[in-house]
Amino acid sequence: VSQSRYDSRKRYAVMYGSAGSGKSWAVAQKHIIRMLSTPGERFIFVRNTGKSIRDSQFKLTLDTINDCGLSKYFQYKVNEMEIYCPHTGSQILSKGLDDVEKLKSLASPTTIWIEEASETSYEDFDQLDLRLRGGCPNYFQITLSLNPVSKMNWIYKHFFLKPTPELLAETDIIHSTYKDNPFMMQDHDYVRTLENLQNQDISYYNVYALGNWGLS
Repeated sequence: VSQSRYDSRKRYAVMYGSAGSGKSWAVAQKHIIRMLSTPGERFIFVRNTGKSIRDSQFKLTLDTINDCGLSKYFQYKVNEMEIYCPHTGSQILSKGLDDVEKLKSLASPTTIWIEEASETSYEDFDQLDLRLRGGCPNYFQITLSLNPVSKMNWIYKHFFLKPTPELLAETDIIHSTYKDNPFMMQDHDYVRTLENLQNQDISYYNVYALGNWGLS
């Protein structure tokens, strides 16, 4: 996994690339490390619906904590999809974009992770961006993780097509493919499936194997 996935401290971290590249796993690991090391962090997991978070970001983070043998350092409210680190006082909360009013009332988040960010709207992103304000124990950041399905998406237009100099200075663009994930490279059947897309659908191969932006 590229060290840049962990080192980014800019306000916006756009993590895009192929299927199986370990984007979400890397973001979950980074949140766990920061929870253990930095007091007073408040991380917000966001997707289109709260239900979709339960089976993705929240489950992935819990699985990563358990797999790394770190369960004793955390407390959980599974129904509310919350994770708390008593040692530092840092916490993870989960919010769906299907409840915009609750998002507007978020108190002092320091980092927001938008998974499958291409499914969200610019208006949702803008509202979330407005929540990152005031004092911060470490640094503010919005992480957007996604497969680059279409250049028609607002993320491509905002961050890639004609970003302002100010936005460029505040953004880390982190690209990855399944070849950057050593665990995925051991799954030969999955690698073969991705590489076979070249002979089945060149558009899918471009997006899901090479991690490039789709044209449509």
